[in-house]
Amino acid sequence: MDKHTRIAIIGAGIAGLNAALTLQDAGLACSIYEASNRIGGRMHSDGGGKVRAALKPIYGAAKVARGLLGLMRKMPPGVTAHLALVNGQLGILTYFDGAPYAVLAFSLASDYIQEIDFIVNPDKLRGIPPLA
Repeated sequence: MDKHTRIAIIGAGIAGLNAALTLQDAGLACSIYEASNRIGGRMHSDGGGKVRAALKPIYGAAKVARGLLGLMRKMPPGVTAHLALVNGQLGILTYFDGAPYAVLAFSLASDYIQEIDFIVNPDKLRGIPPLA
C-alpha cells in the first residue's frame, strides 16, 4: 500500500480507533465514519435491579477504561479472575469465596474489544458453577 491509498474505517468504536492508530503509526492516512455521535466503544453493566450497577452505558475509550479500573478497585480482596468463553466470546469470570461474583463479557471485532458487558445480576450469575 502506498501513501496515496485511501482508507476508510467504518465505526469509531474501540476497534475502529485502534485500526486508525495502527494505520497512522504505519504512516498511512485514513478516514473514520461513525453513524452515531458516540466514539470509543461502550461498557454496559447489568445488576438486574438487585445489586448496584451503572444505570447507563459508558461510551468512549477513556471513560470505559476509567470505568473498568474503577470497578476493579471496588472488588473485595480475594476476588479471583478466570478467562472463559462467555456467549462464544472472550470473557472473565470472577469469583469471591468460590461463588460467582461478576462476569465481564467482551464483544470483539477484528481482535479488538468493541464492547464490555459487566454482569453482576444474581439471576444471571446463578447459571455459573461455583469453583471446585
